[in-house]
Amino acid sequence: MLHITSTEHGQACWQIANNRLWMESFTDHHSQAMAYRLRMDGTEIDIPNALSGVVYFGEADQRPELPFVAERFPNHRALWVAVEAA
Repeated sequence: MLHITSTEHGQACWQIANNRLWMESFTDHHSQAMAYRLRMDGTEIDIPNALSGVVYFGEADQRPELPFVAERFPNHRALWVAVEAA
């Protein structure tokens, strides 16, 4: 089941499977940057047709866990704390 957690600065979509929290996407409400997909190896693929400020994670059935995402977006600590609490 997909979960959505929000703060005033961002929104995270995530799910729990096999007792792990997997991140699906993250939206930075204050960013005008082009949307992109962040692969598990750290490379990025632009997604010009998506809403600005959105980051999609992984590919196919591979998704990162919360620490991977929190490390790359440390300015959204309040959101990661809220996701973990949920």
